[in-house]
Amino acid sequence: MRVKRSMLYRLQRGEPVFADREFVFSQIAAKLEGQTAVRNELAGLEPLEVAVKGPGRLLALLWVWDFGFMSDGPPQASNINGWRLLDPQAARVEGYPQPLGLYARQIPAEETAVNLKEYFGQWIIVEFVRGTGESQDKDGPMALMLPGAKTRHNILDPGREATLRAAPDSRLHDADRVTCELFDEGECVSRFGGSGQALKDQGINFTLPERPGRYWLQIEVPGSSTKTVLPLTVALPPIENYASMEGFFPVNTWVTISGTPEQSFSPHEKLTGELATIDQVELGVNTFWAGIDAPFIEALNGRKIVSARSTYINRTIAAEDPKRAAGMMLSELRALLPYPPDVLAISIADEPLMARAGYFKLVEEGYRNEASTIAKSSGRPAPPLLYCLDGQPADECNSFWAVAGSAIRQSRIYPIRKNTSGGLAGLTQIINYGIKVAQIAPRQEEIPYWLILQAFGQERWAVPTGGQVRLMVNMALARGIKGLSYFGYGHHMRFGIYGMVDYPFLPNDDRYAAVKTLGRKLWELRDLLPQLHYRRSVAQRDKLFDVQHLTDAEGADYLWVTNLDYDYAHTGPVQVYIPKDSGGPLDPIEQDIAAPGSWLVTIPGRERTTVNAQGEITVSLESGAAQLFKVAEQRHARE
Repeated sequence: MRVKRSMLYRLQRGEPVFADREFVFSQIAAKLEGQTAVRNELAGLEPLEVAVKGPGRLLALLWVWDFGFMSDGPPQASNINGWRLLDPQAARVEGYPQPLGLYARQIPAEETAVNLKEYFGQWIIVEFVRGTGESQDKDGPMALMLPGAKTRHNILDPGREATLRAAPDSRLHDADRVTCELFDEGECVSRFGGSGQALKDQGINFTLPERPGRYWLQIEVPGSSTKTVLPLTVALPPIENYASMEGFFPVNTWVTISGTPEQSFSPHEKLTGELATIDQVELGVNTFWAGIDAPFIEALNGRKIVSARSTYINRTIAAEDPKRAAGMMLSELRALLPYPPDVLAISIADEPLMARAGYFKLVEEGYRNEASTIAKSSGRPAPPLLYCLDGQPADECNSFWAVAGSAIRQSRIYPIRKNTSGGLAGLTQIINYGIKVAQIAPRQEEIPYWLILQAFGQERWAVPTGGQVRLMVNMALARGIKGLSYFGYGHHMRFGIYGMVDYPFLPNDDRYAAVKTLGRKLWELRDLLPQLHYRRSVAQRDKLFDVQHLTDAEGADYLWVTNLDYDYAHTGPVQVYIPKDSGGPLDPIEQDIAAPGSWLVTIPGRERTTVNAQGEITVSLESGAAQLFKVAEQRHARE
């Protein structure tokens, strides 16, 4: 094996793993201790090759930087691009979150160039054993491509067929039967194949999954011991014409990874940012904070929130001369022209002072007066302005938005406090949070309400549990919100924010799994959520169920049933009440109990549930979880 002598060292505890990083080995398997290893740098994504002359077997530890991709593969992925897993816990590194697995690769008799850089990580050579076995002709990884894919993550638009193709000089026989499998979270979700000739010539076509996110694509050929692995990322649905709140339910996160030392797991910070963005898509995110020019988010078809914030203008100048401050803010907005079609909104302030509603009115009016200029410059209508209120009482928020003439209403509500984080006190806080959302979301219903909820811990705020996050999200959805943000995704060391992850796909606790499950639910309900209108709360004998009545654009009735117990699952009766009239939200109305034989269907899934003789259905839900029911047939009890 040809490497520089300066790169060789004896493998033992305390030795640095890389030449350019401070990671050191803290534990080594006895069979490896003292072996001659090769030290490289963890820098850049360009290929890192070594020349190896066989026959023999090359042993290496796998340093993973893309934990999310690895989690999508089959359980105990033991065959990756010609490398076979020997020991999943061969070494440990101080500060690294998991053991390093030991893998082996057979090297043929001739000199072979081995690339130590993979899509998902880097190989650390720890031994070469000469003369052990013989590599077969087809044992090396195949050179495969997905034509039309964007970026190194192989991003493809959903709702289309993709093509998998091999390089013309691939070691494939025309008659070989190629088997391809697509994995998501360790489960095979699609299987397809074709001949070796087809793979080399026109390629093998297959249907992409509908749900956005990343998948593990694995290809195998009979007679080969190698399974070639590729990433495949399904983008968000393409934007038609321009980004708009109409018919769209935005989901995003605040506070991405900032200042954490774990960024050094990957070759460079840009890759960390890309992995964090893809991981957020896995969580159900479809809208991102970004600059006007953000190629990676554009490749994912993400909607963007761009910033034109200025605390100096919004607070200092606005206090002295609101009209002058409004003119300055309008100049900031003009500086961003032209607005691309993927801009959903423009953020101009965070936590504005309630006394400045008049100033924001001047900004909104000036911005609307320039609508024709913006449309001419950008080829699209002006994106709405966004400014997030800071948890003030509902009546104050409603008054502020009414004065300002806001096109989108946005506020944050964080109910999980350290002094009331659990038990009855915690539940009371969340119930009060639900009441507050109900006092805001349905008001001025033609103006969307976008909620930012608590997914973090900091100072006086307790870290919510997964059950509490589920409960907060479901109570808000049941009250007709039209956009959802999680604060926050990652840590922010400067502000002491404890987020859901340390590094892309390294969850801190069960919040991550809760949000990921909710993200899949939001994806399934994406077309329905924008058209649901909140009507009123439906009283229940079982006080652990929160039941809310909503209607869609066609007037169909829905019941959103949520388990208020955020610690434990609950099973019990839910009384099915549908109002006799169409009074306004929160108005007291006469309700009508459903007669036996009425039936509901679950959304999604469309499983039929029939109302029993007591006018009830039985519902079982995990902690903080919910089920949406559509009233498919409503029969009325005799009066």
